[in-house]
Amino acid sequence: MDDPTPSDPVPPPPTSLRWRTGLEVLGLWAAGLVILLAGGRFAVLGGLAADVASTATAAFFLLVPVLLVRRAGLDPAASLGLHARGLGRSLATFLVVAAIVFPPYILAFEGWSRLVEGRHLHLPAEPLADFPADVRGRPDLPDLAPAAVAWTQEDALYVLNASDAPVQAIIRGCMGPASGLAQREGRLFLRELETSPASDGAISGRLEPGAGWRCRVTDEFQATLEGPHAPWRTGEGLRSPGGDTVSASRSILWLFELLLIHLLVIALPEEVFYRGYVQSRLAPLFRRRLRVLGVNMGGHVVLASALFALSHLVAIPAPFRLAVFFPGLLFGWLRERTGSLVAPVLLHAFSNVLLALLVRFQG
Repeated sequence: MDDPTPSDPVPPPPTSLRWRTGLEVLGLWAAGLVILLAGGRFAVLGGLAADVASTATAAFFLLVPVLLVRRAGLDPAASLGLHARGLGRSLATFLVVAAIVFPPYILAFEGWSRLVEGRHLHLPAEPLADFPADVRGRPDLPDLAPAAVAWTQEDALYVLNASDAPVQAIIRGCMGPASGLAQREGRLFLRELETSPASDGAISGRLEPGAGWRCRVTDEFQATLEGPHAPWRTGEGLRSPGGDTVSASRSILWLFELLLIHLLVIALPEEVFYRGYVQSRLAPLFRRRLRVLGVNMGGHVVLASALFALSHLVAIPAPFRLAVFFPGLLFGWLRERTGSLVAPVLLHAFSNVLLALLVRFQG
């Protein structure tokens, strides 16, 4: 850090303007929290409702700042940093910062996992291959409407009859022994299975309400329901694939899909809102600056990062979520350093993907 000396003094804005600006930013931020909260409520419904909720949330954080800036007669590209001027510099800055920050972050994550949570890093047989997002991840079972549910976690497939009537089911693609599933009070329990999968990896039979199967699967699987049954719901997002059969193949494509989701649905809208709108809108209200690694940083960066961190409590109201304040400071520094959102959006998205990989490798 350079010497903490203030930059050249800037005339303070009128008090009335300071109040109007502050209330505008806080009001829009509060509206964003309401959108996030409503989106979370719809997300547990899965399927189309979850898709609409995530799209509406991203649209709010992305489009509302653009509309406000346009209404003020300003150019959104210049005001919010939505431009590619100095693209080479932004990309180089992103790469340098990622090379500096990511290795200690990985070591810190592993140290915390080992010392506090007792979990160790382990690589799956195919570290970068997985099933599509539509079938991946355990859903929120207590809030699930009657359905037959299928999802994958690492190399295992889970099929659960969460409806109120028995179903006939068959799984193809099992490797080795299978286990039974029992759902009680929203929790899952493994139990011994009376029959083993056939030599071709198929297992079939009648599943009572609250019962299911778990088995390791090859690079592809197929689960089919026979006769009258509740609809399929799949994966953490509780998608509705339609029809009697759910099937998927494992590949590396999920990683590119994950990156695109974090780039376009999470990082871009959040950075447009917090670093593009909030940070830029608050900048004239803070006269004093500290020189940090060649960048004049002020209270506007700190406040934008604080609001960014507080918003993360909506999804998971736990104190550890406030730790994103520090990445927020880094994203704000990148915004001030490069003058655009390219570097903060890229670092934000790749940080999220890195975290998803670390969580995956921790089982």
